Amino acid sequence: MFANPKFLVLLYLAAIVIANLTVAAFGPAALYLNAFVLIGLDLSCRDRLHDSWRRQGLVWKMGLLILTGSCLSWIFSPAAGRVATSSLVAFALAATGDALVYQGLHQRPYLVRSNGSNVVGAMVDSLR
Repeated sequence: MFANPKFLVLLYLAAIVIANLTVAAFGPAALYLNAFVLIGLDLSCRDRLHDSWRRQGLVWKMGLLILTGSCLSWIFSPAAGRVATSSLVAFALAATGDALVYQGLHQRPYLVRSNGSNVVGAMVDSLR
């Protein structure tokens, strides 16, 4: 199930949309849920998709996925538009940092690649 790219795309989008909508609805109170659950889920799905899409349009597919998550957030709640816009930038930067580290560790076991890249991705996402 977690190797199925279609499932991972849906899980990834759900994490982005839920994170954006909870921040828009609850403000800073939602940051703990987002930081410890949804961002980690997002980054882990990104790593699995990295393996699935390597040499098959990884960069444009991930970019489109991040853009789609922000657009869905705005569609579900126009009041979340500002959050969705800042999220677009934050997720793009976090995914870029995550991808660079993940690819740099490509000869390591999956858990080393994923944990190493997720630390960087989470740090970058926290800067927003």
